[in-house]
Amino acid sequence: MNRIRRLAVLSLFIALSGITGLLAAQETATVTLSLPSDFFQRACPSPLWNGLPVQWLGTTDRRPSPEVGLESKKEGKDPIAVLAAPPPAEAFDSALRGLFEHCGMKIVPTAGWRMAATIEEFHAGVEKGLIFGKGKAKSRITVTAESENRKLGASGGYELEFKKTRQKSLRRLTETLNELFAKTLEQLPKSTQLRSMQP
Repeated sequence: MNRIRRLAVLSLFIALSGITGLLAAQETATVTLSLPSDFFQRACPSPLWNGLPVQWLGTTDRRPSPEVGLESKKEGKDPIAVLAAPPPAEAFDSALRGLFEHCGMKIVPTAGWRMAATIEEFHAGVEKGLIFGKGKAKSRITVTAESENRKLGASGGYELEFKKTRQKSLRRLTETLNELFAKTLEQLPKSTQLRSMQP
């Protein structure tokens, strides 16, 4: 009888441990991706495409995992995944549409030019076990534009370093990711490939 009780208690302990581990594994933090209010004006002070009609096909996230960084709960231990809200595909899609429209494109349901974007990399990370030190943030996004007889491509990417601190580390990560977001987007209007698009 005692043996049965011990087995029952052991089974209950294993079950509870599994549930606790699962909940810990699912714990996440969230950052908000946003741009400065004057971003479009700074990225594109004057129109580049003068009303060029474009069909926008959307943005795809091809990163292997959804998180945009890791946040340590205490003293560099127990890192949890950091997700973006809205998700990077939605944030980039809205920003790209706004950027290209501000730069002179006219997004319409159907057009001779069809454009789409793909997120290849967007992440900020630090070396494991470091409470203080430098982290790296990297991004890479590709934009394709295709017409009946032309296919163009542009790539925007950026890499920056940031200091990891014990206090307010999620706020610092948010600032870093938003800087990376803006730096990545501002590369695209500079593309000679995209600038060559004509009606």
